[in-house]
Amino acid sequence: MSSLHYQLFIFLCFYVAVQAPYRDGDIVLRGLLGVHQQPDHLGSRCGEIHLRGLGRMQAMIFAIERIINNTSLLSNISLGYDIRDYSGNLSKAAKLVYKPLTVDSCVNLSQNALRKKVIISLIGPDESSTALFIGGFLRMLNVSTISGLATCAGLSSLTYKHLYRTVPSDEFLAKVMVDLVTHFNWSYVAVVALYDSYGAWAVVSESTSKKKLVLYCFDGVCTPRKSASEYSKLS
Repeated sequence: MSSLHYQLFIFLCFYVAVQAPYRDGDIVLRGLLGVHQQPDHLGSRCGEIHLRGLGRMQAMIFAIERIINNTSLLSNISLGYDIRDYSGNLSKAAKLVYKPLTVDSCVNLSQNALRKKVIISLIGPDESSTALFIGGFLRMLNVSTISGLATCAGLSSLTYKHLYRTVPSDEFLAKVMVDLVTHFNWSYVAVVALYDSYGAWAVVSESTSKKKLVLYCFDGVCTPRKSASEYSKLS
């Protein structure tokens, strides 16, 4: 792809991201995706564009548009989307989930009837930590969610039975790591992981599975924003 074509592609992606995050319909799917990264400074509203998050947003719009254009699916029912960018921020994700869903399902006192819940399901979020954080809201509001990236083993609990995943749990990854240790008969293992829902759960799961298999294990758990020099100290 030439430089000009690449720039045109990025421009079109940005244009769609700004112009088409919402489409009305009888049934609306809420998208909770990280289109921007977390800002480096507290005063900034959002960080740099997260290209993978932008691609996921485009994929969601594309899939829904394909369903809409297929006359054999959802006859006499219009499908819409309402995609929100939470920039990897937990508190922002909670606000984007809780407020719209409670407003859509509140009691209409003037008509003394329950208003129609327009947003019926959630697509996302991108990280397990966010899924764990908003899980209580979704369970309380009885809203199902589908995530293709939340792999934390803790989400397999019945507490999160409303959350459906298209990817396997990290528990299987931990078991594979233990199988490697067993196969090669290693007696010492150094584990370096990020201190997030992915890395922390992987270390805990692996340590639990190893039991007394490994004589000594060093767990180097790092924060996501650790500098290069701090990483080198772990080696």
